Amino acid sequence: MALDFYDINDTRFKQRLFGFSEQDIEVLDEALSELKRVSGVVIDPYKTSRIQSAHIKLLASYIKKSIDEINKKEILKISRLNKIYAYLINVRDGFITVGD
Repeated sequence: MALDFYDINDTRFKQRLFGFSEQDIEVLDEALSELKRVSGVVIDPYKTSRIQSAHIKLLASYIKKSIDEINKKEILKISRLNKIYAYLINVRDGFITVGD
């Protein structure tokens, strides 16, 4: 299972911006659950979704909070979350996600 991200205006999926692996999605579980709880937005790794910039910023804030709260011994998880956070904070209008 992978999740590819495209600019929200790239409706023909010509230029993939980045992707999340299955491991990335696993470490995002808490942040994705919180996003769903607060906003009703679901990022489904098996479907195509449109995500507006406000929701991405909200998700990025949950990821940042998770990074700050993780036990420092979980280096791999912190590394993955930092990578994902770096992708998300540069959003302009939003993303389209395409799952497998």
